Amino acid sequence: MTEALVKESARPGRGFSIGELTQAGLTRRQVKALALRVDRRRRSVHQVNVDALKEMAKGVKAPPRKKKPGKAKAAKPAPKKQKATPLKAIPGLGPKREEQLASAGVKSVEDLLARDPAEVSEASGIPKATVEKFIKEGRKLAG
Repeated sequence: MTEALVKESARPGRGFSIGELTQAGLTRRQVKALALRVDRRRRSVHQVNVDALKEMAKGVKAPPRKKKPGKAKAAKPAPKKQKATPLKAIPGLGPKREEQLASAGVKSVEDLLARDPAEVSEASGIPKATVEKFIKEGRKLAG
């Protein structure tokens, strides 16, 4: 292991300064991968140490990041199916009309909006104008 040199006397030090690591272009993960000691108290930058760091860093890549447990992104949940809006929600539509629409195969507001007014009128026996009024109110509910 290469030791950091302190002062020009080439005395071994306690570790490389942060400035030396920065000038050598090393990331924290690369420093950890190289098992280098870092002396956070040192403020000096010696070119000898920077050159030594650059030489050591050649061909060394930072290891891949480890995923933290519990921090994994969950898959996006499937969009929830909207509950069918009951026909009762339409103002002016009572139980009798609801029963007539059900006999025509219309079970919800969404069903009513998807069908042709003339077809619903004919199948249920409700006047076409009334069915169109229910559709208009249903659109207001659907937004």
